[in-house]
Amino acid sequence: MIERLSGTIVQKDSSRVVIDVNGVGYGVEMPLSSLCSIGGHGQSVTAWIETHVREDAIKLFGFSTVEEKELFNIVCSVSGVGPRIGLAILGTLQPAQIFAAVLEGRKEMLESVPGVGKRLAERLAVELKPKIEKHLKSRPAALAAARGGATAMSRSQAPMDIFAAMEPSADTGGQLLADAQSALENLGFKDKDVTQALGKVWKNQNDKDQSVMTTFTGKDGLTALIRGALAELRGW
Repeated sequence: MIERLSGTIVQKDSSRVVIDVNGVGYGVEMPLSSLCSIGGHGQSVTAWIETHVREDAIKLFGFSTVEEKELFNIVCSVSGVGPRIGLAILGTLQPAQIFAAVLEGRKEMLESVPGVGKRLAERLAVELKPKIEKHLKSRPAALAAARGGATAMSRSQAPMDIFAAMEPSADTGGQLLADAQSALENLGFKDKDVTQALGKVWKNQNDKDQSVMTTFTGKDGLTALIRGALAELRGW
């Protein structure tokens, strides 16, 4: 069973990455949080792998940390929750937010995940509580973060037609916005809502810093855009 992969990124989109390991390309599906934290094409990456074997397919799910992998397995142990929902939960909420949502009964946080309705959120809150409590017993730091960590993602970090604030020559910004749009739509948010949320992020940052094009650059810029838009989409 594959537990971990270390290699070079040869392809990456809003839901998966292809990692070249000694000439063999492994297609790995990842939550948005992990995709944002790893590098881009040609860069080295290490991913912790959960392997699912079915009659018709073998699927690899990857995570940037062991904790994310463990949490994915805990979430997917709930009846009616498959890998798609598991990835969406980890891609939308940070681990401390998931812990806090379950331990404090904040079902609305779980409902903010695309594909998680009221009934599933209630089931998650009930079935995950004893599992999360057991998981956190040996992790005092994570437990402390959960108790104080249901806070929203920073709005100052975060989030107009999104292209309205761009000059035609702003190729780098345009690609970042397009990548962020694709990633959020892949999570299940409606394209119109994503466009508005990204527009607010872009405009708010531009109002604070006229050199916004140098603010949103590279991996960190994409992460800031996505996290900010998620805050807007969830109303936090």
